[in-house]
Amino acid sequence: ENLSILDKWIIAKTHLLIQYADQSLDTYRVDRFMKSFEVFLDELSNWYIRRNRRRFWKSEDDEDKKSAYATLFHVLENVIKIIAPVLPFVSEVIYQNLIRNSDKNSLESVHLCDYPIVIKEYINKNLIKNVDALKKTIELGRSARSMSDFRIRQPLSKALFAVEDDKISKFIAKNKDIVLDELNVKSIERISEASKLIKYKIKPNLRTLGQKYGSGLSKIKEILDESNIDSLIKKMKRDNQIMLNNEYKLEREDVFIETTPAVGFSAASDSGITVGLSLDLNKDLILEGIVRDIVRVIQ
Repeated sequence: ENLSILDKWIIAKTHLLIQYADQSLDTYRVDRFMKSFEVFLDELSNWYIRRNRRRFWKSEDDEDKKSAYATLFHVLENVIKIIAPVLPFVSEVIYQNLIRNSDKNSLESVHLCDYPIVIKEYINKNLIKNVDALKKTIELGRSARSMSDFRIRQPLSKALFAVEDDKISKFIAKNKDIVLDELNVKSIERISEASKLIKYKIKPNLRTLGQKYGSGLSKIKEILDESNIDSLIKKMKRDNQIMLNNEYKLEREDVFIETTPAVGFSAASDSGITVGLSLDLNKDLILEGIVRDIVRVIQ
């Protein structure tokens, strides 16, 4: 009952990792497991732990703080057990420092422990999908800010986002405080069309298309110039290919997709989500940015 959304998310991710590790090791594909483990570590450290620093550090020893520590302990305890066959010495050191120091009745070594069992009830795929989309929205917002050359300490007026899934949109709106804090914006708003934030342009890859269609290259250019670019982009993202006049099949490697943000915005798009940051600054925003710079220097 005391678990936050991010607590439930990282627990779900942990048991999903246990499941995948079990499958990978059973088929001797340690490489696949390690790739997923690397992604998990990034999510754990750069998302879960970073987002929950205030819960870990606060002076009150309340239920919220205990829940955060209990969640992190559960995650680390399971992670070091599933990684033990691959990283035996590192996992043993962590086990001795974390588990043995916390529970003297625990087994003497991580290599004497049973392999973790997946608790499927913990794997809430809808929650994983929603939080991953929230995380992607923030990553795209950061990318857009980076392209704008506005430092993160400079507050911006608003962030706009476009996503087709209404459930994901409602989840982002419900957890907008996370987005506002991460992107340092004053408001967030959903828009219906990504084309309001980003304009696309498709250019043919002369090297690959020249080999495929030779003299038909000029016709392909003509069709691309006359086509609805937004529609072609949607088809390419969905199918990884587009058909022109039922004659020319263009795969992802056959085209270059260039993006241009709408006037007054910096935007980024990926995985069906588009995020744009308004670059219009008023006097209050400029002054707040200056104050934040002064506070940083003093600290």
